[in-house]
Amino acid sequence: MTSATPTSHPSPFATVLIGKLSGNRSKSKAEEILSSLDWAIRCEIPLPDALQTLSLRKAAFNSINVTLIHNPADWDASVNLAVLDLRRGEKLSNALKRLRNFLPEHLIAAVAEAEETGHLTQFIEVASKNLHFAILSANEVKAALVYSTIQLIQIILMFCALNLFIVPKFIRIYAELYNGAELPKITRMVYGVQSVFVEHFFGYALFAVLLTIILIILVKTSPPCKKAMELIVLQTPWIGKIYRDISLMECAEMFACSLATGHDIAKAAEFASKTTSRVWMKNRLERFAADTTNGERWPDAWERMRVGAPYHDWILRNAAAREVPLEGFSSLATLLRERVICETAILIKLVELAALVLNAILVGFIVLGLGIGIFSIIYLLV
Repeated sequence: MTSATPTSHPSPFATVLIGKLSGNRSKSKAEEILSSLDWAIRCEIPLPDALQTLSLRKAAFNSINVTLIHNPADWDASVNLAVLDLRRGEKLSNALKRLRNFLPEHLIAAVAEAEETGHLTQFIEVASKNLHFAILSANEVKAALVYSTIQLIQIILMFCALNLFIVPKFIRIYAELYNGAELPKITRMVYGVQSVFVEHFFGYALFAVLLTIILIILVKTSPPCKKAMELIVLQTPWIGKIYRDISLMECAEMFACSLATGHDIAKAAEFASKTTSRVWMKNRLERFAADTTNGERWPDAWERMRVGAPYHDWILRNAAAREVPLEGFSSLATLLRERVICETAILIKLVELAALVLNAILVGFIVLGLGIGIFSIIYLLV
């Protein structure tokens, strides 16, 4: 499948921001582990040697019974212990438990199931590719959110600076020069906005901070609140479309990883429902798993979930007809990754345009109001 080319490109600043977030520094330890294992399997390199390359501090094992006392959060020590386990003949899943501080539990469990079903090579390949592209897509979205936040903060700071430092100086000047005369209407509007802003500035700021903290706590601790927030986001123009594509992309990646271990569709749905962090998707996946377990054809149950566009359903129905569901979910994940990257680039461009227009309106309103006041003074003096 060919990569889609975005029709809009972000600014140089946004491009640098995306590059920083998408670089090696943002590469997760889980991705490093899986990519090293995939490389070892494809090149027929012993797994202990492949994992050993991840450690910057290589340990010398003089005895197979050596015991290391280490901090479980220490990356190099954990890698060296996993290498030692593999050299002792332990299964890969048992060795990866040494790295449980850097790998999600469901991934270690999936490796164990892939070993039991004899699909370890296929699972490592699929999981490594999906995790790699999932991190790239997440970094693209993170860059867009950070850039949008920076633009919003810039507008707020500019508005505060004008109303706290610039407009008050003009108010004092006009009070002396007008000497009780009526100011122009637009100048009085600027005064009104400034007086309300200054009078309630700390109240507004405190309310915004408290509201943000309360929302974050509710979303983190209450599944119903999180689901309500997700549904609000899904109904938001453009943002909701990107969020839905990201959710569906993650779901397709989890299905692909589970199917690569040898699971059927029902077990893959159970795996996806247990590992997803999105409440609105979890509920749909649980119903999907129940329907397929009861004997319903999985393409029909999938379409009834209504989580994607019709052509997404067509991709999966085509894969079901050819009895290659793994290929279908992998293709869907690839398509959605490209869409998310394109949509994120367009979103950044729209944010830039919106920020430019909003800046022009706010600054233009204040400058116009103060400027008309100055011209009125000149007219009175003449």
